[in-house]
Amino acid sequence: MKKLIIALAAAACLFAGCESDDAPKTSKVGIQLTVDGKALAQGGVTITLSDGTNSFETTTDETGLAELISTFGNYTASTSFKVYGDDNTYTIYNGTSSVQISAETSGTTFKLPLSAAKTSSLIIKEVYGGGCTYDNNGAAKTYQTDKFIVLYNNSDKDIDLADVCVGAVYPSNNWASNKYYSENTMTYFAEKWIPEGWAFWGFKTEGEGGRASYTLAPYSQVVISLYGAIDHTVSINTSVDLSNADYVMYDPESGLNLKSYYPAPSETIPSTNYMKAYKFANSTAWATSYGTPGLFIFKMNAADATAFIADNNNLDFTNGAKLPTAKIPESIVLDATEQAYTGSLSNTKSRFPASIDAGYVKHTPYKSHSLYRNVDLEATLAIEGNKDLLVYNYAGGTASEEYGSTDPSGVDAEASIKKGAKIVFKDTNNSANDFHQRDKSTLTK
Repeated sequence: MKKLIIALAAAACLFAGCESDDAPKTSKVGIQLTVDGKALAQGGVTITLSDGTNSFETTTDETGLAELISTFGNYTASTSFKVYGDDNTYTIYNGTSSVQISAETSGTTFKLPLSAAKTSSLIIKEVYGGGCTYDNNGAAKTYQTDKFIVLYNNSDKDIDLADVCVGAVYPSNNWASNKYYSENTMTYFAEKWIPEGWAFWGFKTEGEGGRASYTLAPYSQVVISLYGAIDHTVSINTSVDLSNADYVMYDPESGLNLKSYYPAPSETIPSTNYMKAYKFANSTAWATSYGTPGLFIFKMNAADATAFIADNNNLDFTNGAKLPTAKIPESIVLDATEQAYTGSLSNTKSRFPASIDAGYVKHTPYKSHSLYRNVDLEATLAIEGNKDLLVYNYAGGTASEEYGSTDPSGVDAEASIKKGAKIVFKDTNNSANDFHQRDKSTLTK
């Protein structure tokens, strides 16, 4: 509307052959996209300018510059966009800046600084790590060896899972004492690595007894059992059935062989779908928290992973010689999610840098809750044929609970998928925006 008013005012003045004192005061300025102070040549990017009451849009040319003529005023310029790579990753750019348009700033080019965060089309869709509560002869007991994670292809292209690894940031509990925490930050942030606790997991190659192909089709998922890939509901009726998981973390020969954590998997899961452990600490189980699992995925092939943990330069011994952590480079992290345990919110210390996860989702364990991705409604609706397949009035969240949350899109993703919809999930590298606490996990009966 504002563009139209300016255009009409200018046309009227030209037609009359004069300049009216009542005509809007305008100036021509430029807005340049920048990263780390350098111009970013990215064409077709939409920049929104707002003065708090009115807003309008402009678009950059191939050099990342947008030129516009607008009425005098103080504006906030903002943009958010993605640039896709050729390796199933993309970079999210976000930025805001002030733009003052006046007679004095005519001809000025304002910089719009952007923060850049590389992310992946492969995302963590759901984390069930808090376990459940069950009745044991009249006494309430808790159970937590039924954990699972769901990975999802959030794109319209195939993804190869072969080189994907699953890790858990150390320490397991982000409210506990942390030797890496100093002066309100994690010491490893400056060194650009993430501490992986005790072991991490990858997909076996064909030669190791794994599958020949690990292709994940567009808008599809895989369920990975972290511990017992069995039907836990046989003994714990409030638990989950993991006997049909797609993959299971099961590698007793590695030394991760604690029976209560790693019972023999269900016969319905072929041994080719057993994942391989890359163990480098003195432990018999891969520890993940019941309140703040801190799971992340990264890319490292089997040969490199074996060599990586064999090199002490890639290990950190801050927590002692028997419990080293692996220094996973930030540059290879694909996705991560941070949580805040509702029983100790004031002590929460984010273990991931803002470039990987800028926030956290609140989590109350032992209630069969899971952490579940929010739907990106705009992107989902943009897929042809989706509009009539979406199911709304989602009621699966925990907004009615203290510290609870729900999906702000209102879309019931699981019901929509059953109808054939292709869901695009939110991915802003901020778990506070991207996740909500689901009342029951998708595998809870």
